[in-house]
Parts: sequence; structure tokens; C-alpha cells
Amino acid sequence: MEKPKVTVIMPVFNREKYLKESIESILNQTFSDFEFLIIDDGSTDNGEKIIKEYEKKDPRIRLLNNTKKKGIVGALNTGIEQAKGDYIARMDSDDISLPERIEKQISFLEKNPEVGACGTWVKVFGKHENMIWNMPVDFENIKSTMLFSTGVANPTGVIRRRLFSELKFWYDDNLIVAEDYDFWTRIAEATKIANLSEVLFLYRTHDSNIGVTSNNKEKVQCSKKVMLKQIEKMKISPTDEELDIHEKIGNSRIIGGKEFIRRANAWLDKLSEANKKTRRYEEKSFQKVINQKRLQLQEYNLSLSVKESGGLIKYAVNIAKRSLKTILPQKIADLLAQLVFRAQYRFDLLYSKTERVRVWLGFGIKLSRETEKNFKIGFAVLAHERPEYLEICLDTLFKTELHNHDITFLINDDGSKNPRVEEIINCERDQKYKIIRNFTPKGPNCAGAAINKAVKKLLEIDDFDIIGWCDPDAVFHPEWLEETMKICFWAKKNHKYHILGPFSSFNSSDYKFHRILGTYKSPFGNYIVKRQMGMLNYFYFKEDFLKLGFFPENRDDETLMTEKFEKLGVRNFCTETSFIEHIGQKSVLNQWRSTPIARAVHGVNLAKGSWGVDMEKISPYGYYKYLKDNVGFGKEKSVKSDLEVDIIIPAIKKDLDILPLTVESVRKNLMHPIGDIYIVGPKLKEIEVFCRDHECVFKDEDSVVPVRLKDIDYKVRGVDRSGWIFQQLLKLGANKISNKDHFYIIDADTILVQPQKFEDKGKIIFLASDEYNIPYFESFKRIFKSEISPAFSFVAHQMLFSRDKLEEFREEIEKKNEDKPWYQAIIDNLDPNETSSFSEYETYGNWMKKAYPENILIEYWFNKSLAKGAKKYLNYYLERYGCNYRSVSLHSYNRGGWKMIRTFLK
Repeated sequence: MEKPKVTVIMPVFNREKYLKESIESILNQTFSDFEFLIIDDGSTDNGEKIIKEYEKKDPRIRLLNNTKKKGIVGALNTGIEQAKGDYIARMDSDDISLPERIEKQISFLEKNPEVGACGTWVKVFGKHENMIWNMPVDFENIKSTMLFSTGVANPTGVIRRRLFSELKFWYDDNLIVAEDYDFWTRIAEATKIANLSEVLFLYRTHDSNIGVTSNNKEKVQCSKKVMLKQIEKMKISPTDEELDIHEKIGNSRIIGGKEFIRRANAWLDKLSEANKKTRRYEEKSFQKVINQKRLQLQEYNLSLSVKESGGLIKYAVNIAKRSLKTILPQKIADLLAQLVFRAQYRFDLLYSKTERVRVWLGFGIKLSRETEKNFKIGFAVLAHERPEYLEICLDTLFKTELHNHDITFLINDDGSKNPRVEEIINCERDQKYKIIRNFTPKGPNCAGAAINKAVKKLLEIDDFDIIGWCDPDAVFHPEWLEETMKICFWAKKNHKYHILGPFSSFNSSDYKFHRILGTYKSPFGNYIVKRQMGMLNYFYFKEDFLKLGFFPENRDDETLMTEKFEKLGVRNFCTETSFIEHIGQKSVLNQWRSTPIARAVHGVNLAKGSWGVDMEKISPYGYYKYLKDNVGFGKEKSVKSDLEVDIIIPAIKKDLDILPLTVESVRKNLMHPIGDIYIVGPKLKEIEVFCRDHECVFKDEDSVVPVRLKDIDYKVRGVDRSGWIFQQLLKLGANKISNKDHFYIIDADTILVQPQKFEDKGKIIFLASDEYNIPYFESFKRIFKSEISPAFSFVAHQMLFSRDKLEEFREEIEKKNEDKPWYQAIIDNLDPNETSSFSEYETYGNWMKKAYPENILIEYWFNKSLAKGAKKYLNYYLERYGCNYRSVSLHSYNRGGWKMIRTFLK
């Protein structure tokens, strides 16, 4: 084969049981430009025969014999020596690479030429399951982690080949194990390394892989050699005892009593002082790793306390066991004792790892659980520029229902130059609101500095019991204050599982970053405990704020504050319902951010009722994701609609591998009476056989619309998109396919994973997505000679069409385009320079929203887009995503260069 982009190297030694699955996981990659070198290290099973069978079928595979020193290191070096690709990807013969692994890693490295290698996150399966290795993502954190262990999961690595050819980075054959740890520490000295924050690799645990036997003597000794090199670069010469402690901490082998914990903490102190002098590791990343190790020691200390108390249980069990032997047969007595011991072990394991134990045992800072009955609130608006947001913010804020709350509002401007800002701030407001306006010179360019300035002013104004603030791009529900205080005051007083600190009326949709730790009930509504909350809105008991301290005044203010909370055992929490929404796309901090934020994080579960402003006229409109009730989604809402529908699925030959799943899922999960299921496509025997076998009705695509595929000429930069447009025209001509008043159309590669319906109380449910493609809206404007505002994205891979509305839709197209046939008007309005110029779902959905807004409901699409190769691991993906999504789409990727937009919701 020609020179490949990637060389995949996979050492093999007696892995017959798992080999086929590992090989196929590489052959099923969405990225195909690779050679696959499988290096046999002297296997004595049938592995070589299996490999040769695959070698005959796929020319990308080459079977090699280890020509170096026997063992995995020699096999790896043999593969590296023979590699031809620009990149070398690692693979182990008992693991699984998920379909998009190589594509995503190569894409990342191509976009980041300064990064020499990257790995991914890993999910463990097999003997030990349900564990995810969340490897550090950025280089400084990876490098700091390597003081104790490898910062990259070795079999996930993709490395630029020049690091081997130019810098001679081979695996060290003097290290029988820990060769990966040594290898990555040397790589980190020469280039930047990164990890993709996504599970793209499945690591199999079983009795015979080294990863399970991590405590053997060879691994300990080899790990110590690598660790010693790292420690010595910090200008430290550790004693044997210190090196032993370091190895135990690094390999999570914390054993011993409280004296070991004391000495281990002293060693961590020594490392911290050394790093301050040598500055070998970036300080913030280094301290993060050190604090993680201290937390492990703390957890171990907790487990010791639990086990000490558990000694009495064991003593009692032994007495009971001896007594039972005099009454019961020995086997039964032993079995009962074993069950008791297992229960006690699980008790120890559970409670030594939970925050509940920390709270019960009094670890962490002591914060207030309640405040004065007649409390006073000071609340600041952090104003700076962006008058278009500030005006909406203040207009909604000063529609707050005060009830009996004693609240003072401070509008604190941070040196705005736009005269409109001062005008908005000085605008007259209802006299019932206590307002203080404060104009100050510009401070440092970070949120922490603006917060500190406003809080200091609040502390000067009055002796408030509660202090809070918000950004000037927040929108307020009239009941935000009353509802927040009821829910959060109850939680502060009654919550027993965490130490609760600051609270918010804003439930951020950024679950990936603001990680949820638990959802809890109060008599007034649910609240959510989070690791990090989002700085749109905060409240503190003043006493808590003074204990926890002001914010760091740099761009990492929120992260540093979160790390401080972690150390103190403090958690953020918010109302499950968002009573405040975020509307600011234009962040003022983007002037100084290295990577500007393009889209604001919106709120989850927005409060119902009027917000005092026309939300649908506000851009962005992420609010709609949760503004409408999800009346048609999920098992708890699976009451069938009475609206009978036909199903229409356009398909071509390449869709036949996914199509059975699509048809089955519609029959199972579409909560409507179903008439006929039509498969619309070219007249091919394979499609007709499918229809016969799956009880579907075949419809020849040439009988649906007057135009034929051969009549369409839509090519953009060498990519032929004619078939793509033709399929869309088939959907819009669906009245020639079905005689029903309503028909449900779904793409052939989309699978419903939850019960759902598309009609409720006479209104049609339209799914709105994140696939916001500007050319689609430009196409709408050209076809209908008018704009839509705000434009929703309805590209959800499925839609319920009404026969009479679809006919009216087509008629309006013809009227707006000099009476051309509707299909010809669409073709004539395509942008010849744009590969994705028109969308049937987008155009019909926005037309319905504009023409019949009272007849529709909008819900969020909750679709997970996957590569088509993911079909093999569909059960894994459904387990991972099935509870939170309506559907998954298994897309094929056009080799000409276009890619479907993929949305990842966390």
C-alpha cells in the first residue's frame, strides 16, 4: 500500500480469546488511512492463525515477528522500526478501540502541531467494570501527574513518528514492566502531550494482564527507577524510605497505619517546597496533583477509623461463629459468617469513600447552617459595557416579587466607557426597590476582581446576612428571589451529605464542567449539589464568605476557588429549576481570553410562566431547550397519542445495515398508532427483499416527485450532493407516498431509544436541535423572500408532517418563486458554493413556526450522533446514552470532505 497516514502497532502474546475483537475494533475505525502492524511475540496459541486470516482479507494488516528482545518492549520497538505512517498509534491485543478513536486523535494533532502525542480517556470492562480513567487533559497537569505515574493511558497513545526517527524515543528494554511510564516521562521532556477528554478506548481487565497484577515486585522496582529520575530532577535525593513512600502513593498502594500517613504528608510537603525552588512543574498544576494525593491519604485515614470500629464487629462475629458451630452444621455456620464479613467489607468500602463520612466525622471547614430570621440581603449587579444585555438584566431584575425580603440592590459599574451603560444604570425604577448605584474605575480583567470589588462595597453599605451578585447578562424570573431563598435555606439547614457553601438560582447546562454530585428534595423544590457551579449568580451567608475568602484575581479565578473548596470539603449547590437565565453571547472577557467563548452556557429547567420579557426575541435562544414541557419524551410520559401516522423512511442500499434497527425502534418506541411503514428508495432487489422480510411497503423513489436524481446537478468543489438533495425532495413530496393526514419521517440511520410521541392535545411537537447551520437560514430567506426571527434549528433527523400543511408549504414556495414547481424552486435557490445549502427539516419546521405558531410545541431533540462504525458497539453506547437521549444517529461520512455536525450534550 502507499505510505499511510497512521501506523497502528499491536503486540500479541497468547491473546487468542480476545484477539478478534481487538483487531476488528481497529478495522472498524472511521479513519481508514492506516497500516496495521501486528507483532507476534512468540505466541503458542492459535493467535497467529487468526491474524493470518485477517491479513488475507485486509491488505492494511501486516504480521511481524518480534526481532528484538523478547517481551512487549521488544515487540513495540519492532513495530516502531517497521512503521511507515506519519503517526504511530498504540493498541493492545485484549482491548477495544471505539470507532472514532483514531479519527479524533489525528484531527486533534493536525490542529495542534505543537503537541507531539495524545491519549484519551478509558473505560474499564471485564473482570473489573464501570470505572473510567479520567486522565489529565492539558500538558502541565499531565507533566505534574508523571511525578507519580504515567499521565497517559499507554494503549491509547498516538505519537508523531518523527519523535522516534529524529529523537530516537524507543521503549527501554531494560524495563520489563513500567516501560510505558518511563516512555511517557521521556516524551514529556521533548514535546507537549495532551489527552482527549472523551472515552474512546475500552480497557479489558482479566486474570492474566499485567494491569491487574500491579503490586508485583518487578513493577514496584521498575516504577521506583522511573520515579527516582523524576524526583532527582527536582534537586532531591530521596532516602530509601522516602522513595518507598513515593512509590506507594504513586501506585495507590497506601498501606500502613497513621504513622505512614504522617510520613507520607511530610514527603508531600518536601516535594512542594522543592518545586517552589526548582519550578520544574507549573505550580498550580503541581499543587493540584499534590492535593489529590493528600485526599487519597485522607480517605485512607477515614477507612482506618472505620476499620478500627469494625474490629468490634469482627470480634463479635468470631464469637457468634464459634457459638453457631455448636448449634448448626459447620458449612452453614461458615457460610453465614462469610456473608456477614462480605456485608461488613462493603460497608467499610462504601463509607470510607463517601463525603457523608467526612461530614459525620467532622472533616472540612465549619459553615453556617442557618441565619437570622429577619435576615438582610445585599445583591450586586456586576456592570461593565454590553448595554444591550444590561438593559434586559435590570428590566427583569426590577420586576422581582419582593414578598417580605429586605434586599438592597447595588449596581456596581467597573469603568464602562459606553455612555449608554450609565444611562441604563441611572434609569428611574420603582420606588419599592432599594438601589445603590456605584461607578468605579476599571479594575483587573477577570471576574474575581469584579466580584471582590462589589462585595467589599456591599460590606461597607450595611451588615447584610446574605450577600450575592450576578453578571449583567442574566435574566430574572419574577419569583427568583423567593423560590431560591426557600429552597436553599432549607438545604443549608437540613442537608447532611455535604458541607454546603455558596448557592445559586442558576442551574448551568454545562454538566461536564460543573459536575453534579447529587440531586436532593426539599419541601419547596429540588436542589442540586455540584463540584462547580458557574459564576452567573452566587449567594453566600456572609459569615461563610468571610471564612472562605475573596476570589483570586486572575483568569483562573473560578477554578482556583473550586480547588480551594475541594480542599476544605465545601460544595456549591443550586436550585434544580433555573430562576435566572444566561443570555450573553458576547463576553467582555473574550477581549483577554486566549480562546474566546462562542456560545453562552444556558440554564436547565427554566421556571415556567412569564419572565417579564419576550424570551423568544432574545438571542441566543438556548433557553428553549427546557422552556417547553417535554410532554412526549421518556418512559414516564409514554401515554400513546391517538394520532395515527404512516412511517416514511427514505433509504438507499448503503443504509440496509442500519435500517433494521431503525424500523424496529420505530415500532417499539413511537407512541402513535402506526399504519404502513414505507421504505422509499431506488428499485433494487436488496431493498425490495428487505421490505418483504420486515413487513414494510416499498415505494419507488422515481414515482414520488417529477424530478429524477439524474436531473439534479449539485456539485460543490468536486463533491456531488445531488443524491442528498434528492432525498430531501422525496420527504417534501411525501403526500405521493402516504394517504394519511399525518406521516412521520425519520432518517434511515437514526434509531429511537426512548418512547416518544409527536402530538399532544392537538398540537404537533417539533424537535429543535443544536445543528445551527447559517446556510440553511439563508436558503429559507431566498426561497420565501423573508427572514425568520428567531430562527430555530429543526435538523433533528425526524419530523411529523401534516398533509394539508405540507401542501400549503409547497404552494407558498411556488407563489414566492414565479410559479415554478416547488422542487425546481428549491433546486434553483441552492448555493453552488455551499455543500450543505438546504434542509427539508429546517425549512418546513421554521415555516410552521412562522405560519402556525399556535399549532406547534417545541421540544429539545436529545439526539446523540455517532459514527456508523459504532454499530458494533451500539449496546455500549445505548448503555452510556440511552437514559438521556431520544435517539442516536449512526452517520456515514462522505469521503469527499463534508462532515455532519455532531453534538455532544453532557
